Amino acid sequence: MKNHKRLRVLFYVLIVFIIFMIVIFSIMIAVLKIDFVIGVKIDHSADTKPVQWDNSLNLRQGYNQCSAFSASAFIYSTSGEFHEPRTVYETFSKMDNGMVTPFEIVKYLRKSGYSVKLRYLGLMGEDRQKRYLIDSAKSNNPYIALVLDHGVLHYITVLGFSDGFFHVYDSMQSPSTAGFTIDENGFSPGNKDFSLDEFYEIWSGPAYKRIYLRVIIQ
Repeated sequence: MKNHKRLRVLFYVLIVFIIFMIVIFSIMIAVLKIDFVIGVKIDHSADTKPVQWDNSLNLRQGYNQCSAFSASAFIYSTSGEFHEPRTVYETFSKMDNGMVTPFEIVKYLRKSGYSVKLRYLGLMGEDRQKRYLIDSAKSNNPYIALVLDHGVLHYITVLGFSDGFFHVYDSMQSPSTAGFTIDENGFSPGNKDFSLDEFYEIWSGPAYKRIYLRVIIQ
């Protein structure tokens, strides 16, 4: 009898825990605009609309301003509108070190009329993650990626994928003339190209308390 009672208690505790987790996930999805991606289905409705880009947008960021420069690049590549990135940065709520969380970028983009979410891809295996990253870029659906670049958390904007390379705008690219970066990828959008392995290495690196983040804003 005692064993039956213990099992019954454990069962009730498990049910309460499951309900609690469902509530937490619901809050995260509704309030924080997080999407837990478990498949590779991509919306190809934007296939006929090429990504917009102008090399005059290869702007060099100031200290810790990659969030705003990436958001500005996303907006222009999606709609052709230009949001001055330094002005955008001033509107962000920041951490003590000046960095900006992905949630703040999502909030700004949604206020600007873009129905983006923070998409967590960590529930998929490596092959599916790579396929999602490629298919999104090939479908003319730009996204902001959180990467680990030389040990530093950094935001970049993925603008396309062709011939085996991601076409990326990186506001930390080496400087050219005052206020601008060099352009390493010629006629492709952005200022830098990454092979699949190169991109996956920096994208899969960011972690918080040993939990890999593996997120994009899209």
